[in-house]
Order: sequence, then structure tokens, then C-alpha cells
Amino acid sequence: MYKGHQQLIAAWPQVVSICPSAQLWIVGRGDGASLLQEQVSLLPDAAGRQIRFFGAVPAADLDMLYRSARVFAMPSAGEGFGLVFVEAARYGVPCIGGKYDSAREIIRHNQTGLLSEQHLTISPWHACVF
Repeated sequence: MYKGHQQLIAAWPQVVSICPSAQLWIVGRGDGASLLQEQVSLLPDAAGRQIRFFGAVPAADLDMLYRSARVFAMPSAGEGFGLVFVEAARYGVPCIGGKYDSAREIIRHNQTGLLSEQHLTISPWHACVF
């Protein structure tokens, strides 16, 4: 759960209050998926409806998701290499990553994305880029 999904979900009601059409897509498979889905179920309906779990996806679908994304966010507290940030950058997608892990080696703060504390607080000017 170190990748920051919980923090993104917790912040999503604030994002949706500013940008009602914003969607949070969570892609991949992990042991904590059921806990994340439970967390979403406790959100206000307006925010919970804007979060979608894709699970593991084939490469063609992942390509489509990156091409459709406005921002890639994984405010991790300990990502080892950060290949996902490289993948997002390949599609020209700005990234939000943790400032204490490998993201800082890939993301140029305020140029190619934002580096954040893992307890992500999304301000209004961040929210509208989703």
C-alpha cells in the first residue's frame, strides 16, 4: 500500500468538488485491492462513482489508458525504480510522484510533473489537470 493509492482515494472527494468530471483510474493487481475498494465504498457517491479499478490489463489496453490519461499519479513512499513514470512520460503524460523515492530521478518538479509528500494534499490548481 506504499504506492499512494489510499491517499489519492482519500483526496478524491476534494478533486471531484473542484472538477466534477475528474476520474481516478487504478490499474494493476495487488494484494490491497479489496481494502482500496472498501475505502472507495465509504466515499461520498459523487467521488466514489469517479473511481474505476481496471485490475491487470493487457498491453494494448494499457497503451489506450496512457493515451487517454491527463495525469499519472503514484505518490509512493518507496518505489524502487519507477518504470511507470517512464512509461507515462513516453506518452507525454505529466506525473505526480513521491519526493522520497525513485520518482525524483524521473520527474522534474513543476516542469514534467509534481513531486509530493505521500500524504498527498491536492490543491485546486492540481485537481483540474486530472
